[in-house]
Amino acid sequence: MDQQERNETVERVRRMEACFDALLAAADAAPDALPEDLLRTLLDYYEGGQWQKDYELDERGELPQGLKRGVLSEDAVYNFLSELPRRERKKESNAMKVYGADICADCRNYKAIQKSRGFEAEYIDITESVTNLSAFLAIRDSDPVFAPVKANFGIGIPLFVREDGEKTLDINEAFAWIGQPPVKEEEIVEKFFPCG
Repeated sequence: MDQQERNETVERVRRMEACFDALLAAADAAPDALPEDLLRTLLDYYEGGQWQKDYELDERGELPQGLKRGVLSEDAVYNFLSELPRRERKKESNAMKVYGADICADCRNYKAIQKSRGFEAEYIDITESVTNLSAFLAIRDSDPVFAPVKANFGIGIPLFVREDGEKTLDINEAFAWIGQPPVKEEEIVEKFFPCG
């Protein structure tokens, strides 16, 4: 390898190392908001064959000893990239909490739709424990989203709470938060008076 080729390789490894470091920092700070441009750059490097060439040069001892080279580790980038689908699943599953009760037809309908579509969300049955009921009542007693429900003597379930704290009683609005299409009429398995 001539000096120019070596310099280009060192510079590329430094750029990829900085990119990888930035992605690792972003994953720690906000795992659901990774910079797409950096992710694409790292993927292109890793999957396009250049990583393998740089790795082989390093294995032959042709790169400087003091060069930071975590990006050339056989496992570091692979492990990070293989965690991405799991991070996405975690993001989806943590994107929404649903407060409900199995004695409520609307809640049973929600659970049936969730099961048939296969997405994840945390379901909290308010009749399962005093802790769950207290958590729901603390929200219900103070959040303005419940004003129309309380005025009509309703309960206000299912309640959908987004990760950022936004709340709604509208299932289609909640589904939009997590990238789900609106409910179709045929998905409603129980047709009763709403629990509101």
